[in-house]
Formats: sequence, structure tokens, C-alpha cells
Amino acid sequence: MAQKLYLGTKVRKLRETRGWTLEQCAGRLALSPSYLSQIETNQRPATARVLIALTRAFHVDASLFDLEGDARLI
Repeated sequence: MAQKLYLGTKVRKLRETRGWTLEQCAGRLALSPSYLSQIETNQRPATARVLIALTRAFHVDASLFDLEGDARLI
């Protein structure tokens, strides 16, 4: 069974810290705003492609999205 990574508020906090709207961030990630919203509210897990896009868009290391705090791996 594949593991699923839920990033929830970590993504939202990064986005808000940069002053990006949901639509601006979704555009930078090449995602629809509704899909990004679902990731931020833990309704959908982030895929490997999304995780890579997040690290590039936010200029952060993937280790930021670990299992501490809001992120969870199931």
C-alpha cells in the first residue's frame, strides 16, 4: 500500500508567510486552486510531484515537510 503524506497547515503557513493568495500559489505549483485547497485542509494527500513543486516554489528543503506537527504519513 502506498504511503500518503498530508501536509495541511504547513503548506498554508508557507503560502501565507509569503503573502500569496491560494490562486497565486496554485499557479506557481501548476495546480488548480481547489486541489491546493484540498491539500491545505488535509482532504487530499500531497503526491511526490506536488512535494517537489512545493520545495521548488517555496525554496525549502523537503525535510521541512516531515512527520512533525501537522504533517502525517499514513
